[in-house]
Amino acid sequence: MLNLRKISRFILLLFVTVFLLSCHDDSEKNRKIPMAILVELMVFLDKEIASDKLTAFTKTQYENEMEVIKAKIMKHELLLDKTREYLIDLSKLDFPDLAAKAQELNEKLITKENFHKRWESVYGRVFESAFINELVQNPNSEVLTAMTLMGQGLGEL
Repeated sequence: MLNLRKISRFILLLFVTVFLLSCHDDSEKNRKIPMAILVELMVFLDKEIASDKLTAFTKTQYENEMEVIKAKIMKHELLLDKTREYLIDLSKLDFPDLAAKAQELNEKLITKENFHKRWESVYGRVFESAFINELVQNPNSEVLTAMTLMGQGLGEL
């Protein structure tokens, strides 16, 4: 199981700083692509999980959501409509802080009209690099299985 807290605190602080700086302006130009939204959601969940304010049940649910987001990133499930649906589903959960954050992020998500203009995500690339580094350093069972299958397939060529 990947542990987001193992990823450099510098990178997390970088994301938090960038997201906080852009939160004050709701204009169309400051809307975010799905990857940036999911990273911001992971930062929120990570902070909440690390705090002492959650019940054991809520902490487990938040950890489960972290795994769901990681799976979405690994499977490249970053489509605009699917991300919006996911945020709407989260906003309906009985976890007020998470629901409020999901609602806030849904409002920041880019619209279809400007999606093509926002394909570039420098911070998303930084996150992906750190995420992949974590996978290389601490691969989970699914990654190990995929690596084995790929190696076997390449060996047969």
